Amino acid sequence: MTTAAAGFSGLAAVVGSLFIAPAAMAEPIRGAGSTFAAPIIAKWAEIYEKARMDDGDFSSPDWTVDYELVGSLAGLMRLDQPELDFAATDVPVSHDELLKHGRQQFPIVLGSVAIAVNLDGIDKGRINLTGPLLANIYLGKIQSWADPAIKAINPEISLPDQKISPVSRKDGSGTTFMFTEFLSSASPEWKAAHGADTLIAWPVGTSVEGTGDLIRAVQATKGGDRLCRFWPGRACKPALCRCSEQIRPVRKTGTGWRAGCRQHRLMG
Repeated sequence: MTTAAAGFSGLAAVVGSLFIAPAAMAEPIRGAGSTFAAPIIAKWAEIYEKARMDDGDFSSPDWTVDYELVGSLAGLMRLDQPELDFAATDVPVSHDELLKHGRQQFPIVLGSVAIAVNLDGIDKGRINLTGPLLANIYLGKIQSWADPAIKAINPEISLPDQKISPVSRKDGSGTTFMFTEFLSSASPEWKAAHGADTLIAWPVGTSVEGTGDLIRAVQATKGGDRLCRFWPGRACKPALCRCSEQIRPVRKTGTGWRAGCRQHRLMG
């Protein structure tokens, strides 16, 4: 299955890159982009504001961070707006593009992309799926959990004859880019038909905006199958499938994930 993202940097480097707006304007540091990176950015913003307050009660707007969860693609597009100080993206920007706009990028956080499923009676982490199988699911060629191709690599599981209901992102998403890049590497048919991009016209299933809505959609959909992001040490709640070639992810560290490694990047 898919894998994922990564790269990291110290807090000082991240915070240092945010000090762009003049303090005299007393405006928040403004950013936008990756929904996955939002929790850690919010935490760093809280730490930064408390450090500036120095145990006092007074805070200033320019000690705060206003971050919009709009997805990687929209974040990069908004970076052209003069009021935005930084964008967080899972998709690396080319060197030429950085030079063209006078920007810099660097990794800030490590995360992983996984597939989560919602099937009654199936223990978490028990289902095996490979890259080609996932590609065929998202191409609409495999439509039931009892498909012979899935049963063949899950002989110890009693899979229900239940429709697979794929759930995906409909907004411009770095998660989508990483997953479709993986599907392209696993399936020549997927690569030829759709390739890898932040925005995909998904052949089947339901598409929703943002990581939170994605999680809620699968929790509400029996037979659901979705992309899922998780922080090291914080596993996805629904079942995690095993990776391509039957490699099981190590949930606490992200070790063992294969293919398409990408970084969550901060740009300013």
